[in-house]
Amino acid sequence: DGKPDVNIDTDGDGKPDVNIDTDGDGKPDVNIDTDGDGKPDVDIDTDGDGKPDVNIDTDGDGKPDVDIDTDGDGKPDVNIDTDGDGKPDVNIDTDGDGKPDVNIDTDGDGKPDVDIDTDGDGKPDVNIDTDGDGKPDVNIDTDGDGEPDVNIDTDGDGEPDVNIDTDGDGEPDVNIDTDGDGEPDKNIAKGPNSNPDMNLPNNGTGEGSAGVQTSDRNLLEEYLLLLAAAIASLIGLLRKRKWFEEQ
Repeated sequence: DGKPDVNIDTDGDGKPDVNIDTDGDGKPDVNIDTDGDGKPDVDIDTDGDGKPDVNIDTDGDGKPDVDIDTDGDGKPDVNIDTDGDGKPDVNIDTDGDGKPDVNIDTDGDGKPDVDIDTDGDGKPDVNIDTDGDGKPDVNIDTDGDGEPDVNIDTDGDGEPDVNIDTDGDGEPDVNIDTDGDGEPDKNIAKGPNSNPDMNLPNNGTGEGSAGVQTSDRNLLEEYLLLLAAAIASLIGLLRKRKWFEEQ
């Protein structure tokens, strides 16, 4: 067609800018223009070393798969490959909507902070953000070992069940699991919005004398009513006895 297909010079400086053939096979390898607008779309070389840095096409379908630049600033935003193995490690888009779903880096340090996938199944396991504010809400890892420590969801409903942090200090306050069996042992609450109802001392083995302390106001009121009724009944019995004795 009389038009160049590879090593196209778009700025007239005598150097190839688009559809650059780096291996001499007559096919473009870097700065590939897929839509014909004269601008590179795939396998873009941003630092001039002849190797693609952003919008890397790993499967040859002409679409970017790794180190995708979504905002046009020349830096990868989605499916970032941090270890150079050609696979996304950070800000992974699992549903193809162009937005990161797992291993989300919120502070720009190149490491995942929220919705971390620890087992490689494409689903978040640790530091799960349930309300979309960019902060972990469930299965929070407080010590960086990759295991949840606070607000642990044991039944998969997206709500914390064990080691619940109620005051935001990063320490569990309610439904504390002391023996690591995934069941609450201390400060057990009846519901997600209630205060602890029982504080069961534990000697570290799951056993021990259980001294029950109630902090639920309604439960305390019920106990007081029962006590008052018992006292009234006792007084009545004593009065009847006195009456019979006087007869």
